Amino acid sequence: MGSSDAIFVVGAGRVGAALATALARAGATVVGVWSRSEAGASRAGALAGVPAHHGALPVAISGATVVLVPVPDRVLSAVSGALLEGGLLRNARAVLHCAGGIPAAEALAPLRSAVPVGTFHPLVAIADPVRGAAWLSRCQLALEGDAEARAAGRDLAAVLGARAIELAAEALPLYHAAAVLASNHTVALVAAAAEVLAAAGVPAPVEALRPLLRSTVENLEALELADALTGPVRRGDVSTVERHLRVLADRAPGWVEIYRAGTIAAVRLARQLSQADPAVLDAMERLVVGPRRG
Repeated sequence: MGSSDAIFVVGAGRVGAALATALARAGATVVGVWSRSEAGASRAGALAGVPAHHGALPVAISGATVVLVPVPDRVLSAVSGALLEGGLLRNARAVLHCAGGIPAAEALAPLRSAVPVGTFHPLVAIADPVRGAAWLSRCQLALEGDAEARAAGRDLAAVLGARAIELAAEALPLYHAAAVLASNHTVALVAAAAEVLAAAGVPAPVEALRPLLRSTVENLEALELADALTGPVRRGDVSTVERHLRVLADRAPGWVEIYRAGTIAAVRLARQLSQADPAVLDAMERLVVGPRRG
């Protein structure tokens, strides 16, 4: 990013506070952060060490050359309109929103005639701003939008030490669906597993699952994807999968279809392994989805 750039973060939730903090710590000039609430603005400003504003959008935004808008999708259009009507973008070379599944031309439609707009989406799970700020230097950032906005996004990524990936507008929903599968659905899947463990009489089920989850992530970091697969599908243990389906149908019927879907995905992955027996995997697939067509 050019040394003359000044960044204002409009939105002080988890993502906004993490971005403001990470950028400020990386040496960027963050001229302020805004939240509708005084408490939210104060927390984000204190964490990032930058001026905090709340209430109406402040005149200070007009001093920024790059404006980040990490607000909920449902208010993006309203915030965009307020930025434009307030004349707060007169020095901005780009406005970047942080919603992963909406093209900038749609998310920031009110601004398109006034300033280049783009998408700046961190491919990382930001559950709280402190941990999120630490992860932002290690993640990939999806960029999309007008050429000048994408250039601004590349500059921000470089400051953070993150890798920028550029996507076409039509690819964003699919990209974001993949992110949801990998992150949000992982958390939901752990909740399902914890419920099933509790039904089996295991105390503190989430705590019991943590070493399993950590070892799985370590395997994913150290091995090729297929090699990180463990369990009955990799072993070709059809009888165990059949037993699981029976007991889930009896004791936890709400999770049977999730188990089926996971098994299908695991079978597809296991087919990449040199030691895999295609006939056994075919039998496992028939068990969970019926005979293969074609």
